[in-house]
Amino acid sequence: MLNVIKELADDNVKFTHILNVKVSNQTSSLVGTKVRQKIFKEIDGVNLLPPNFQFQLVWKSSKTQTSAYYITNSPLNDMLTSQVTGQALHTIINGLQNDYDWTQMGLTYLITKPLMKSIPICNDVIRPTKVKKK
Repeated sequence: MLNVIKELADDNVKFTHILNVKVSNQTSSLVGTKVRQKIFKEIDGVNLLPPNFQFQLVWKSSKTQTSAYYITNSPLNDMLTSQVTGQALHTIINGLQNDYDWTQMGLTYLITKPLMKSIPICNDVIRPTKVKKK
């Protein structure tokens, strides 16, 4: 998926955040797949904000059934994007509470921002701390 994100950036597809979702300590790979499929159905292409809210928060994946990586082009600030996404994932997991053994299994997620070629992080000149006079 990281290659897909790179391709999107190279094609000038605008996105502000990247979401990585990981199911850990699942009892089998099938359980992990089923949890990821449920998350995919609940967040891929779905607005996570109330319908009357002025903006939208929609995560998208290039996959068709399950994914660990999503992107969004959200006008929301980083904190609100993180909080709304975390609440949505928490709600999904609560809905799966009776279907799986969650004593050892868990869900982690990471939201990052892409580094684009057009946005320099630092544009500074580096010089020695002591310049020798000639």
